[in-house]
Amino acid sequence: MKDRKFVIEPELDVAVSQGGIKEVFISQTKNDGDDIEYIASVQIKRSGDILYLATRRKPNEARKFKSVDVAISALSKLIGAEIFTVLL
Repeated sequence: MKDRKFVIEPELDVAVSQGGIKEVFISQTKNDGDDIEYIASVQIKRSGDILYLATRRKPNEARKFKSVDVAISALSKLIGAEIFTVLL
């Protein structure tokens, strides 16, 4: 995932508060063991930037969720998103 912007939860919260949400994406990926995982990203309305949710432990990688439901729940709680685009 080159040329992508990764942010941890507090940074994503600030970006959304300041720039607004244009769209929230949950994307399906496969890991090295062919297990399905999901990553979350948010397009900021004001700047057009797409920010990928990362973890404190790995701030330069997208956070991986085991199920789409958990990813949606996490983004709902974090930024108050109600509408998601799920890319399978």
